[in-house]
Amino acid sequence: MIKNYKYEIIIALLLVGFSTAFYFLYGILLPFILGLILAFSLRPIISRIQKVVRNKDLAATLFLAVMTSLIVLCFVFLTQFVNRDFKRFNQSFSLLASNNQDSLDNTAKKYISRFYNFEALEGTLKLESDSLISSLRGMDFAQLDTEAIKAGFEKVTYFFRNDEEPKKDNKPRFGVIFMVFSTLSYFVLILYQLDYFTAIQRKYFSAKVSTGFQIILDDFNQSFVKYLKLRTRIVLFLSLIYIVAFILLDVPGMILIMLLIILLSYIPYLQYLALIPLSISCLVLSVENPQTFLLFFGIVVAVFVLASIVEELLLNPWIMEKNIGMNPVIMVLSLSVWSYILGLPGTFIAIPMTSLMIIYFKRYILPTYKKVLQD
Repeated sequence: MIKNYKYEIIIALLLVGFSTAFYFLYGILLPFILGLILAFSLRPIISRIQKVVRNKDLAATLFLAVMTSLIVLCFVFLTQFVNRDFKRFNQSFSLLASNNQDSLDNTAKKYISRFYNFEALEGTLKLESDSLISSLRGMDFAQLDTEAIKAGFEKVTYFFRNDEEPKKDNKPRFGVIFMVFSTLSYFVLILYQLDYFTAIQRKYFSAKVSTGFQIILDDFNQSFVKYLKLRTRIVLFLSLIYIVAFILLDVPGMILIMLLIILLSYIPYLQYLALIPLSISCLVLSVENPQTFLLFFGIVVAVFVLASIVEELLLNPWIMEKNIGMNPVIMVLSLSVWSYILGLPGTFIAIPMTSLMIIYFKRYILPTYKKVLQD
């Protein structure tokens, strides 16, 4: 019986070994995997450049040069708007503080005076300090029992000691900056060695080789990769609503806030956290315009609610449910379960993980269940 499943056992052992290595060395393996995925995703572009430039290394160099130039130009272009927004923030808060300085001072004094009597407090402090100075002058420090003081101090600090030795975490820690630069470095290296990895892919992961690895890759692509593509499509549609509304309102900090909203939108309903920086932008708008803060903030909240309604009633049934085939009720249930199990990361992987579980359920468990019913 073991011989019949020897390939599945080998694949399972390899997956367990890779998972264990990934757990301890995720900071090294994850950048390599991300760089590999990024290089393979951009392989069609490199192939098109090679039609004009035959040399593979030259094509990769031209691609990197063009991408670097575009990033630098976008950075220079966007920094002008970011600097303008920061100037608006500075001017608005300076104007707000200068126009309300007297009321702020009076409010602070009235609030503090409810708890403290400054004149009585000043007299008490002067009296206590004079008494302390006179006591120190007449004290003979040679008669102090330092041993008793030391013993008393040890008794007091005994209750706050932790006799247990701190547990050492042997797992190495990797910073975000290290992982980002490592990913970019692996991406550049793999881009110049793409033929080597392409040959491995054709040899071991081609459609002709019917192995468990290929099945796992197909399932992963069906659940996680496909979900990421569909979610990106939804996020782009929703971004149009936010961009139009923010341009009409002339919201300060729109570029940085839009980037934050796009990132948060990949986890359903998490984009509402962007209302925190948007409240500051609405405060700036209320200073620059005669309208009140509540009006601008109410419009922004209405835009978020409108985007959520469009997502639930139009985009999810049209894009997500149509392509994944998962009922909206099951989607909400999966979000609730996985967020309860894993917290915030669980909301990101909830739908693709549930989709993967449904695939395995239909492939392995459901046929067995049907046979039991037939028997």
